[in-house]
This record gives sequence, structure tokens and C-alpha cells, in this order.
Amino acid sequence: MEASVALNASRSVIPIDMILDSGASDVLFPGRDEDSCTDVQLVDGSLTIGDKSQIPTYARAKYGMLDPVILCNSLMYALVAVSFLTNRLKLYVFYVENLAYILKKTSNSANPDELLFKTIATATLQRDRLFHIDDSTKFLDIEKTKDVTSRLNYAVSDQPYLQHELKYGSARVFHSVGNMMLNKLQWLHIRLAHANEYQIKMMVLHNVNIGTQVSYAEIKDLHLGECDT
Repeated sequence: MEASVALNASRSVIPIDMILDSGASDVLFPGRDEDSCTDVQLVDGSLTIGDKSQIPTYARAKYGMLDPVILCNSLMYALVAVSFLTNRLKLYVFYVENLAYILKKTSNSANPDELLFKTIATATLQRDRLFHIDDSTKFLDIEKTKDVTSRLNYAVSDQPYLQHELKYGSARVFHSVGNMMLNKLQWLHIRLAHANEYQIKMMVLHNVNIGTQVSYAEIKDLHLGECDT
């Protein structure tokens, strides 16, 4: 049984307590956050949770760029699925210690080798060990987001980083950093969440990496050295 009621204007811009969830597959809002949504369509449905039981849902809606949002009265927090952001919206999610960055890649027509990223939203690891979105209203207007960096220039050379630079350099590799150079294996080590040397070489050898533009021949004789991360 389905009923349809369209509400075409958002009635609230108060930030919602959202959790960035790697286990969910959709964007799910508790019923109390319905007033923050637009285009609410009353549609009966259900969600299957971890123990294979089902809980009822009652509507679909929109929250800015998050479309669709499934409304469910049984939820305590809004859940934003990482897979929804990466697969449906083609965004990037990076975790750095207790922070998560949700980014959109843009292009520079004047220089195709230069990549620009815009911050859509950020999330912080809270005491409940969950990543809570810092400001949910960032999802409402993507055009107002600002560039993370005006220039994404990976410095790659055969001169290795020092140990402390390997440990703390994951943020710096997003910028042009003068003499601070990585060989290509070390660059992949940082970009791939500090995966070990064998894992990286097997990923490249079997073509399971996307977008690195690094071949196995370029890294097969390189070594990571010691990293105390």
C-alpha cells in the first residue's frame, strides 16, 4: 500500500546529527528529521538490519544532494552510507586519524595534470566511536563548497622520505612540497592507508588499483624502508 504526498520546500535548516556509516547501504533518517527534508513521498517499506530482522520505513525524501533519503521512525540517528557517497554521488571519503573528509574531484581544463578537490563535508570521531558529520547543512548546497587545495601536485622521485616524514606525511602529499620527495612505492604506501610493500606490489601487479598511474615495473625493485606508523 502506497500513499504519495509531496512537500516541496524544506521547513528547517537546523543541522542534523548524522553518522558516516560504512555498514549502511542507503541514507537513512529518523522520522524526527522529516521537517528538514524536501519532496517527502509517503511510501511503506522496510529495512533489513544486522540480525536479519526488518524494521518499517514510511517515506522517501531529499536532503540537498542526498537523494533519496529513507525515513524510518525506529532510528535514533541519521545514517549516511559511505557506499552511497562513493558509488551514487562519485565522491571520495578519506580518513585521517579521528577525522573523515568527504571530497568531490573537479577538473582544471587549463592543466589536465592538476586535480582540484572540494570539501563537501567533514566528520569527527566521537566518544561513541562513530564518525559524526560536523555540519549536515553542507549537503544542502554543494556549489558553496570551497577548494581543499588549489593545486594537487604529487612530488615523486627516487629520494626516500625519512621515517618521521613517512609517518606524518600523509597530509603533505596532497601539496607540492619542494624537496620533500617520495619514491613511487612510498607514495602508494601513504595513499593506500600504509599498506605493506607486498600488498602494494600485488595490487599493482594484478591491476586492482585505480588511478595511481604507477606500473609494476616502476616499483618492483623499490623498497619502503622502515615506517613506524
